[in-house]
Amino acid sequence: MNVRISTVIRTVGWACVGVAAAAVAALIAAGARLEPAAVAVPAAAAGAVALIFVFRPAAGIGAFLVLVLFSHTYVSPWPSTDVRYFDEISVAFFVVASALMNRGRLARLRPGLKEGAVAIVVAAGILSSLLGSVPAETWIPGLLLLIKGIAFFYAVSWLRLEVAEVEGVGVLLLGVASVVLFLGFFEALDPVGFQRITGIQPSEEVRGGLRVVTSVFYHSSFFGWFTAYVSLVLFARFMVLRQWWALAAAVLLSVGTLISGRRGPVVGVLAALGVGGVWAWSQRTSLRAMLRIVAPVAAILIILTVVTAPVLSSFYARTVEEYGGGNLGEILSPDPDPAAIAGAHPRLALYVASLAIARDYFPLGAGLGRFGSYMSGANYSPLYERYGLTDVHGLRPNDPNAVSDTFWPMVLGELGPIGLVGLTAFVGLLLHRLWAVASRTASLPLRALALGSLFVFVQGLAASLTAATYVAPPAYFIFGAAAAVWAVTRTEAHPVGNG
Repeated sequence: MNVRISTVIRTVGWACVGVAAAAVAALIAAGARLEPAAVAVPAAAAGAVALIFVFRPAAGIGAFLVLVLFSHTYVSPWPSTDVRYFDEISVAFFVVASALMNRGRLARLRPGLKEGAVAIVVAAGILSSLLGSVPAETWIPGLLLLIKGIAFFYAVSWLRLEVAEVEGVGVLLLGVASVVLFLGFFEALDPVGFQRITGIQPSEEVRGGLRVVTSVFYHSSFFGWFTAYVSLVLFARFMVLRQWWALAAAVLLSVGTLISGRRGPVVGVLAALGVGGVWAWSQRTSLRAMLRIVAPVAAILIILTVVTAPVLSSFYARTVEEYGGGNLGEILSPDPDPAAIAGAHPRLALYVASLAIARDYFPLGAGLGRFGSYMSGANYSPLYERYGLTDVHGLRPNDPNAVSDTFWPMVLGELGPIGLVGLTAFVGLLLHRLWAVASRTASLPLRALALGSLFVFVQGLAASLTAATYVAPPAYFIFGAAAAVWAVTRTEAHPVGNG
């Protein structure tokens, strides 16, 4: 058997072992009634995955990603078990394990611009919280939530990984995506049969005349995001390696993204493929060579657009209507009137209010857990009343479910312009590096990996405009893909440098 194929199969196999071991460990801990259960049970599951990670790092990462994904589905591997903190505990284990396993390499590395940008973000968060007298039980969890994706990036980037190992994780996720997509099509075509066979209540939501599909997920946004994520990796594989099966699979997954009824993933896919067109133009040796890469993708996108135009036209017309209403300018006034702001869309209200907070709490912001974050809703922040947002749907004290519907307003409001510059610089440096590897490395498999990582990073950026992407589960997939490029580039000593 080809060494490359055997590595892929071995990675998939050990990842499946990791998933099973985590499920068993969680159930044993729950049955033993260890206290506090909210920590003991997820810690047991995280410990099982970390053990796989130590001996088979790529497989451990794959098991972790699958478990994070399925913790948001109706087919969770740990039914009736509280594992809310599984991902945070796992990341802590990964960071410690990766640092110990690679301490020799780390001793030779020197902090660069990325690390400086992260230091600015962390310092801005801590200082703003202390100056703003934010309670420790609010700002410390807020800081951990903010940096968990970045911590995962470093835990993975320090590893010694080969392209074939990363491809093994990709095969695992493609297998999961195939099952999820099949069930999504089943739900779309026969909702009654879907419920009868799976026991899952199909979505009854209709958006723009389109019946929303959730597949096995609790919410259609996860279905839309995950199908978009895997499709973009496959589009990149086609563009670099010319594998037609990858293009066909990417198209099918893109249909899944469309029937999720979510605007963000669709816009993200279009943005990423737009970047792909620019990349192809920069790589061309001739017009014919560029067209061979771009033309099939463009043709398929045009066909999908024409076929879905009747539905999508009303879908996006409704978007314009949703974002109207409310006097947003009132938020910027010295004494905002909640009644005048009440009709505003919560996301727009969060954006405008973040500008007002950055103005009033210049230059470090109001502190972690004070605005636009999960903690600002869990411990309802006084800033929502200060800026007249208490009557806005989704931002009210008794129902703050939309406070984390965006990402960048949280950064600007809690960390101020300084924190915003630091995090923007970190993201920008990652994008620059991914572009460089996708453009200059001689290894075609690594180039495909880097281009796919670039695509999902662009899609994540687009999603972060209307979702808390970088503090939510997608952060692990986005930062993990980028980190894999770092790890492989260092391990296989490709000439683009260590970054």
